[in-house]
Amino acid sequence: MPRALGLVFLLFIAGASVLVSLAVGSVPIPVEDTFAALSSSLSGPTADIVWKLRLPRILAAFSCGGLLALAGVLLQVLLRNPLADPYIFGVSGGAALGVLLAMLLGTGTSACPEAPRSACCWRCCWGPER
Repeated sequence: MPRALGLVFLLFIAGASVLVSLAVGSVPIPVEDTFAALSSSLSGPTADIVWKLRLPRILAAFSCGGLLALAGVLLQVLLRNPLADPYIFGVSGGAALGVLLAMLLGTGTSACPEAPRSACCWRCCWGPER
């Protein structure tokens, strides 16, 4: 039973952090307006901020964190070494080399000159508005 209680507590903390992340930012949004925007009963700039800016970033952060945790667990399980980490096996060095080569070759900016340093390259170059 204590394990299930711990899992419920962690899920509660994750949900609370999502709600706080939706409400807190450069434009503070009251919790009532956050719930109204999520239930689609609110329209206007507040709903746009919640749906188009904050919620995608929160979901990306949660999925990225979960996938990084999964990668670490898989590395430890497959190598049967509880102390295995990317620095020991050179995975992080290889990733850094790949990023350095991409930066030196300019592949991040040459593919989409309209939006350098942006994560919306696909939308700028091949999006529905074009």
